[in-house]
Amino acid sequence: EKMSALTYERRDMCRPCPVDAITQGSIFNYAFSEDLDNKNVLGMLISARFDLAILKTSKYSYVPVVSLEDYIFHYLARKLFLDQKKEEVGKIKNMVKDLGHDPGIIDVYGIKKCIDKIVEKQKAKEKANEAFEKIESLNELINKNSDRYTKDDLAIIPSKKFKSEFSDLSQNKAEGYYLIDDVVDHNNREASLGPHVVLLREVHHMSAEIAEFIKKGCVHDELLEAGNSAPSLVLGKGRMSYVLCNMASPYIELVMQRFSNIFSRVGVKDPHKNLGERFFMDYIIG
Repeated sequence: EKMSALTYERRDMCRPCPVDAITQGSIFNYAFSEDLDNKNVLGMLISARFDLAILKTSKYSYVPVVSLEDYIFHYLARKLFLDQKKEEVGKIKNMVKDLGHDPGIIDVYGIKKCIDKIVEKQKAKEKANEAFEKIESLNELINKNSDRYTKDDLAIIPSKKFKSEFSDLSQNKAEGYYLIDDVVDHNNREASLGPHVVLLREVHHMSAEIAEFIKKGCVHDELLEAGNSAPSLVLGKGRMSYVLCNMASPYIELVMQRFSNIFSRVGVKDPHKNLGERFFMDYIIG
């Protein structure tokens, strides 16, 4: 089911790629992804420019680039199902706490048993059972672990949550993801492939041999006939992997900054929650 056409001013984020060359930010087709088993996944090379220029190392890294639709109906859907479940469980735990019980008993005895034994008022019980039924529905969707959910599946999520997520994505505030307004295939009549999302957490590798093939234009039939499995590509008869475009500067630099931030975060102990109040009392009131 196709989504309605998006109407907005798209940033010019892709540039034509030089002939017989690849670099950091080169986007190629038929890339392998762990979660999506389809031929529409692209890949973006993230190895250092110098390494890709001379192709002297044995392995090169890339991250998958998926269509906006695949992002919404797989990655975002699953995230929102888990978030919504956590929220519904939180509602019941707060209800149990308000009744003078330790919310942890839910983890021991289960939600349904706690509702039946602890919640006595009819209205509160109805509210708790409503949350429980929602949790059951969400569990069914989560366990379904679908490659692609449907609009009907997503109806369980409030619209405001989608709007918030889309706002974060469009402003590139969604951690682990980066929006490309429009991927343009400069080697196929400037074909517009529409909005895509870079999966910054899912790092894959390809051999120098495959990188060289992609640089020149990789005919899958040749690899299949030679018995080359090429795990970084989703091989198929009659297919060809090649560089569609290069991410333009400064967008590629921002992609790499976001990528490095994910894997270079340092966890430290939080300051005491009363520290700000103490400063206020000592320096403003005192």
